Amino acid sequence: MEFEREEDYPSLPGVVYDFRADFVLPDHEKPLAFIEVRKSSSRHASLYAKDKMFSAINWKGKNPKLLAVLVVDGEWTGETLRVMANVFDYVVPIKSVPELVQTLAAYVGGDDSKLRWLIQFKIEPTKKNAI
Repeated sequence: MEFEREEDYPSLPGVVYDFRADFVLPDHEKPLAFIEVRKSSSRHASLYAKDKMFSAINWKGKNPKLLAVLVVDGEWTGETLRVMANVFDYVVPIKSVPELVQTLAAYVGGDDSKLRWLIQFKIEPTKKNAI
């Protein structure tokens, strides 16, 4: 399966900003999925969650068919994982990556049933830009 690592491409376009995910499949020019990988302690889980969820909303809002995946390791609270699962299509522990590969291959191969969330996020100026 083709993919690009964070250091191999300039950015992934988003609604608010363009930035790079840890991995993008198959490439940044025609992205179908992105993968973020995060290890956390329970003290930092909510901070990482907010940052990663905004990135997912930003990218999925610009790319409606983009599959969002977060691979987690370390100590994450159940509540934090549940909240992230409302934005990411898949939040999986690192030990489940082999099963995740099958899901990603199916999606890249055209199985749209793997996409769980559509995010519509846009920023537009008002009709009158008054100060």
